[in-house]
Amino acid sequence: MIKKYVSYICVIFLFAACNQSPKNTCLIEGKIANLTKLKMHFVMERQNELKVDTVICNKDGSFTYRTEADSLSPVIIYFEDGKHHTTVWLQNQAKITLSGDITYPELILAGGGNVNDILSRLKEKNKKILKERRDLIDRKNAIDPKDSLVSDIINESQYSSKILNLNYTLKEKAKAFIKKRPENPASLILFQEFILTWGEPVEAKSCLDLFTGEVTETSLYKNLLNELNETLERIQKSSLGAVAPDFSVITIDGKDTLSLNSFKNKYLLLTFSASWCDFCAGNYTELIQIRKKISNNKLGMLTISLDENKNAWNKLVKREKMNWYHSVDTAGWKSSMTYLYNINEIPANILIDKNKVIVGRGLPKDSLIRIINRE
Repeated sequence: MIKKYVSYICVIFLFAACNQSPKNTCLIEGKIANLTKLKMHFVMERQNELKVDTVICNKDGSFTYRTEADSLSPVIIYFEDGKHHTTVWLQNQAKITLSGDITYPELILAGGGNVNDILSRLKEKNKKILKERRDLIDRKNAIDPKDSLVSDIINESQYSSKILNLNYTLKEKAKAFIKKRPENPASLILFQEFILTWGEPVEAKSCLDLFTGEVTETSLYKNLLNELNETLERIQKSSLGAVAPDFSVITIDGKDTLSLNSFKNKYLLLTFSASWCDFCAGNYTELIQIRKKISNNKLGMLTISLDENKNAWNKLVKREKMNWYHSVDTAGWKSSMTYLYNINEIPANILIDKNKVIVGRGLPKDSLIRIINRE
């Protein structure tokens, strides 16, 4: 999926409230219940650079933070070592009060300022949906992925389906609000949280084009627009009929560096997988069957593993006897290959023909074999 506007920053700065001047500042204070980590990180943009401040909460979750605020601007507040976050809008000389329970981070409310008040009212209005969604996520995450009980597999599938349905409901509610209030910064937050995260890029772009007025001059809007345009361009470059992006990867044994030119005059089946991917297990058998049916002279095969542990994938390759090229990118989902080929889920496959043109994405085994055997 599309990456968020601001990700969790590891490098932090110590915040000293006593040195802040009250002029052109905004005060944020409040109390968040059930925090297990007392550090809160405040991330914002200042003069085209990210600024990160850290506040140490009291044991009861109460805190006070003051920062510069010359104009309306967003600050993302991270809790629990970046596991959860909420966004509030700063205003000059405003006082913003945060309240809520970290058990339900989506329901943390910010009072103070028109934008924050609108967002908090929307959260209250959709409290039942947001709470149900968080409960389902927690139940799903509580299932041990190593547990192969049929009941657990069924429950996980049911939880995932229900979460997707709730995501769709929230996304549609956000779209309806944006259409009514395209000039409001609150709409931009809703877009970021519900449309950009859960919607398809083309759908997100059409929604972002609805925005009008001063909100389109904010750095957040411009960054979201640039990021979305980059994503759409990347999708176009890796879509059916496009010339496949070139790459350079090192094989798992370290003996070869592969690129598109390594597979001259043959098809290339480029696949993406990982040893920790439960859904990928059935895919190995199909790939082995493809390798047996089509010779290496006609079809080259390369699997990109997203394992952070190279040995884990190497053991799986040997156990399953997957006799083709493999490369492990320990960057995982941050892999340059997932970026180049717009891979958002695994297992995934891309078929590239002799002219380096993408002729298939996500094709089943029989379709892959039929296309390759046409010649």
